[in-house]
Amino acid sequence: MRLKKLIVEKEELISKYEKNFSGVNYYLQGVYKRDENNRSIEIYIFIDEEDLKVALAHEFGHALGLKHVFNPKAVMYDHISYPKAMIFDQTKKLYKPTLTLTQADREAFLEVCNCNK
Repeated sequence: MRLKKLIVEKEELISKYEKNFSGVNYYLQGVYKRDENNRSIEIYIFIDEEDLKVALAHEFGHALGLKHVFNPKAVMYDHISYPKAMIFDQTKKLYKPTLTLTQADREAFLEVCNCNK
């Protein structure tokens, strides 16, 4: 009976995670959170060290005030996430953002710091 209860609790946690942190076909890789008292970066999933660095750079960009850009190679691309099937079969992402800033990343930074005025 206790095992059945634990299984139900685990399934409820998974459902809650999927409801709060996933899109139709994607898991959210990380998030920058801010409230009155605290700021934090939470990384939920990464494949390797380079992937973790890109996720941290992306969320740190949000901490600096940067918004998403629409270049799939950019650190601040708006879909740094994983197709669900890739999570379970441990394969690499279809695209691979790197820590090299794109022109779109640079423009987003310049917009936030008002450097181009």
